[in-house]
Amino acid sequence: MKIIALLLALLAPAAFAATDDAKAPADTTESVRAKQDLLWGRMEESIGTIVRETDAVVGVAILDLTDQRAFYLNADAIYPTASTIKIAVLAELYRQHERGSGAKLGDLYTVISLPQIHQVYMMFRSRLLDLDFGPGTESLEVRLFDESEIPWAELAFRTIARTLRNFFLDRRLGKFSLHVSSIERRAPLPPDLLAAG
Repeated sequence: MKIIALLLALLAPAAFAATDDAKAPADTTESVRAKQDLLWGRMEESIGTIVRETDAVVGVAILDLTDQRAFYLNADAIYPTASTIKIAVLAELYRQHERGSGAKLGDLYTVISLPQIHQVYMMFRSRLLDLDFGPGTESLEVRLFDESEIPWAELAFRTIARTLRNFFLDRRLGKFSLHVSSIERRAPLPPDLLAAG
């Protein structure tokens, strides 16, 4: 089943209406509002028709920024975003392919929330297509490591360390599954405990 989520913000209440040039000089505030209400109703009907004719779960949220009027369809439904998240990853894989190297995108593997900075990290398992790889815009040096060679103390991000630890554990268990977790900010350690952290 297809899933479609749509978010719109109407910048003007008359977005579906005729232009101001076509407005009769006798229009009052009430008549303008009545026309907007009529057009809004037609828009809702049109969206409803499209949704009924499609083989998908569709979510629509429309907010008129001028008067805060809103239309919601299936607002309480849950829409997995894994497929849309892959778009950015696929764009990078395509760029790598154009350069003549790259990887084959696998399943979503790790979702880690960092609530203190309002970010969610999503990492995918992938397979290298060849050994022609190198540093990118966000790395100075890249290379392949055996598990025993990973410089754990030098990893800059806890999200990466957690993902790698999950990967090596899953590899030993012979089963890879999705890992969802959260990393909370740690309180600073007292100087005498720094080596224990």
